[in-house]
Amino acid sequence: MKSADKWSASGNGGPALARLSAFVAVVLALVSLPLLSQVGAQVDEAMLALGSRVMSFPGEPVAEARTININGASFFLRTQVVEAPLSQAIRHYRSVCTSAHADSSSHASVMASLATRTGESDSDGYVACIDMGASDLETLVRRMARFSKTWDLAALGSLRYAYLRRAAERPARETFVLTMWTDESVDLARLLPTGDDDAGGSDLAGVPRPPESQRILSAKEIREPAGVFVYLVRRTTASELERDYRQQLAELGWAIVERSHGESVELNGVRVLSAEKGHRLVTLLFYPDGTAQTVTTILASGVE
Repeated sequence: MKSADKWSASGNGGPALARLSAFVAVVLALVSLPLLSQVGAQVDEAMLALGSRVMSFPGEPVAEARTININGASFFLRTQVVEAPLSQAIRHYRSVCTSAHADSSSHASVMASLATRTGESDSDGYVACIDMGASDLETLVRRMARFSKTWDLAALGSLRYAYLRRAAERPARETFVLTMWTDESVDLARLLPTGDDDAGGSDLAGVPRPPESQRILSAKEIREPAGVFVYLVRRTTASELERDYRQQLAELGWAIVERSHGESVELNGVRVLSAEKGHRLVTLLFYPDGTAQTVTTILASGVE
């Protein structure tokens, strides 16, 4: 993809565990976005929040871009730590997004505000936009007409996203930045699960999916053994899911990772179960979502 040449930069890769941890952190950050829990009411926000405006922070070295598949759509992904406070870094990426529409036309500012969304807390924030380029109103109308028929976000423009948070155990002036982007076709109908339909992508090979569940996230890093799979499960509690998975995984030849036989691990209301098989490791998280459903997240290394 030509986007890789445009946005990627050379850098030293970290250990495999660090890469997996960064990947998991990235996907869990995406899972936390409102678009996964309020798809029907937040379609406009979801379109903007899924994109990413990726551009290295001025003067900072960046890691090599990697490729991640999220719900059947391919994105480039990059992480770095920049020497700037969180608020300053967010302002930079907001400026990058809005500059794509900074021309002399009367509708440029309107397009910039519609195509860019930001959010910020004391500890983190994001900037998301759809880069439509310098389009006149006639072109924009044609793009929207194509999008209304195909639900392909590429009809509107290129997705750009930056997630920022205060770098843990670092000076306050440093900020961790995750950037994602794609110029390829993105089928919104598959990217965002609607009704009872699964999101695009696939389930994890060798691990059964939860019963009566809807897949809302399937994410795998290309050429790296890491993946995250998230399901909404109806009418089954976290404790019941842990018990059932403990039995099913053992029957499938997985070895449960535990300090003592049958011991349950619960952290901040989340039940945790890990198992290994050969060079593969899976960790399952079970927690209520505040309704009658339970969220099951499967973190995997050694993805087949």
